[in-house]
Amino acid sequence: MKKKLWALVLAAALLLSACQTETTQTQSPETQGTQAEETDGQDAAETEAGAEAEGTAKMAPGSYTGYGWGFSLVEQLPVTVTVDEDRIIDIEVAQDNAETAPILQTVIDNMIPEMLEYQSISVDSVTGATLSSAAVRLAVTDALTQALEAGGGSASDLSPFRQTVEKTPGETQTIDVDVLVVGMGGAGTAAAMRTAELQSEQGEVSVLAIEKTARYGGTSALTTQTMAINPKQLEADINNGEDWVDLDAVQEARNNSFTGLAQVPEVSPFWDLYLEHSGDVLDWQIGHGFIFGEPTEGFFGDGQLVVYNYGGTTGDNKAEIATYFDQMVQDYVDLGGEYMLQTEGYELIYDEEEGRVTGVKAHSMVDGTEYVINAKAVILGTGGFGGDADLVRSYNSNGYAYRIIGSVQNDGKMLKSAWELGAGSFGDETGMNIHNAAPSVILNEFPIVHIEGTDSWTGRPATYSINDIPLFLVTNMDTLFVDGNGARYANEASMWPWWQGGEQYYSITTEARLTEIMEEGFTHTNTGLFKNHGYNTFPLNTPIPEMFDVIEAGIEAGCIVKADTLEELATALGMDPATLTQTVADYNSYCETGVDEQYGKDAQYLCSLGDEGPYYAVIGEAWNYSSSGGLYIDDTFTVMMDDLTTPISGLYATGTDVLGFVPSAFGGDAQAWSYISGYFAAENAMEYIAALNTAE
Repeated sequence: MKKKLWALVLAAALLLSACQTETTQTQSPETQGTQAEETDGQDAAETEAGAEAEGTAKMAPGSYTGYGWGFSLVEQLPVTVTVDEDRIIDIEVAQDNAETAPILQTVIDNMIPEMLEYQSISVDSVTGATLSSAAVRLAVTDALTQALEAGGGSASDLSPFRQTVEKTPGETQTIDVDVLVVGMGGAGTAAAMRTAELQSEQGEVSVLAIEKTARYGGTSALTTQTMAINPKQLEADINNGEDWVDLDAVQEARNNSFTGLAQVPEVSPFWDLYLEHSGDVLDWQIGHGFIFGEPTEGFFGDGQLVVYNYGGTTGDNKAEIATYFDQMVQDYVDLGGEYMLQTEGYELIYDEEEGRVTGVKAHSMVDGTEYVINAKAVILGTGGFGGDADLVRSYNSNGYAYRIIGSVQNDGKMLKSAWELGAGSFGDETGMNIHNAAPSVILNEFPIVHIEGTDSWTGRPATYSINDIPLFLVTNMDTLFVDGNGARYANEASMWPWWQGGEQYYSITTEARLTEIMEEGFTHTNTGLFKNHGYNTFPLNTPIPEMFDVIEAGIEAGCIVKADTLEELATALGMDPATLTQTVADYNSYCETGVDEQYGKDAQYLCSLGDEGPYYAVIGEAWNYSSSGGLYIDDTFTVMMDDLTTPISGLYATGTDVLGFVPSAFGGDAQAWSYISGYFAAENAMEYIAALNTAE
């Protein structure tokens, strides 16, 4: 049973901020092709390379710097490799790089030592760091090739360094604990920490947290802000003990935040937790090493100061945020808590006679060793199911599976296991957690221009590139968006309108309009530009003489379609010609009168397409951070059966595994939900175990 959450509430309210996490789907065709050889196609590439040559050439001893594309579209990752004639002596990644620091660090800590130990570039990528793994692998390959060429050989002599590393799983291990936390993102780490605290007050600590990737913190360690209401200790420290907001005003702002966007969620039993305890949880985080500055206004918060930036600033502070999780995990370990990274939980253990969950089956992502982990209570914080497109599509009432810019390893295995036991579900994938958009193919063949200054968001040198013209055409506020039927579907100047058109949407323009932009430049700041070659937006009011060179490249790449007439364009796109023709005619009429009778777009963004071809459709795609919705829980965070009244005893769900319960639209809500849900799920799990022990 699903209780529908209307999409724009989720798109606005569930802000995980502008995190740039690892995914193989964010690169240009050139970059994607290179990385495919280094990840999914690695075995085949190694087999072919091994067949080419025996690799008998010697390297010229010395240090060589190679380069490889990773997450950044702008900068390749430099890696220096030191070699003797036939061995890799050292691998050092340049500290000054454009990769996401905490994710790259997992590659440095895990993959590079294996490369050195096994003398192979064919060791496994690090789970959760696919692109950074690929960047290191490509750079090391480049450096080794240089060393071989300096010694008189060539790339065909790389075969000794392409040996596949076989790892033998150990025997199945059984682990017994009181509480098992599956997932160590924001919610899971909070749940583990709070459990350890409560247990330490009573005696022995018996809690284990497992995490699929090679790092803890999850998406929460890659975001920039959270929400809280009047954290008393922080107020005492920096606000003279005075409240930043009035609770009645916050309540009114919360209700108003849905006005004109969507209906209030049908089920939001956790709003009182936000009102009464979100500040307490923020203070608790500060006590474990987190740093926050003064609050700021949220997106739809009506001036309410309820959003807190990590470290007090926005921008490239992910390395700093990672240290917050280091401190919390260290506090957890100091109390006796244990954790296992690169360990994936994949199936719940359920005792039908007792009607409760009694543990989880898991395995090592490194060598496949199996674990049977018995627990009195299991707390799920696995990050949802956005990484499994088929699951998203089946769960989503509109049948869409938007592309993911977030953590692709969050594939919902534990949620599927719960659903197979009969667990209920809540929410709807419509809208999801979408803030970003991009053309269906990101060009990479045109120059990147470095300009004076640095970008406040990334801290890297400021750049822009005409590669991003297709991106601006599918995000610009003064264009026309249509869905797969050829119908206009949203106010293009509204916040994050991409998702409403489906998995793909289309920006319709004409040669006359493109010529106008070529001669005068873009006149409006673009929105949602997170997947681009420019840390700063494209210069406004600046002629673009290369406009049609880029358009032709887009046509060749497949992200732009051109036709002489609207009817031909519609046919090429599989649309109804009559619908598209009428849509363009209506839109042009709104532009002429300055009044958008359909969606109310401001007149300054109404730019007529004209009534002559050729016509162009730039194919856009909405990208989400995570799934929304998930398991149905009661007010104790206990997962419920499909009847929504029968509990699955011993099973609790938190964070993105139940993200549909986020009850406002301020911004930073999803981060607050992670910590609040983890904190209180732990408290309820401990109460359940106490009752269980008493009954025994």
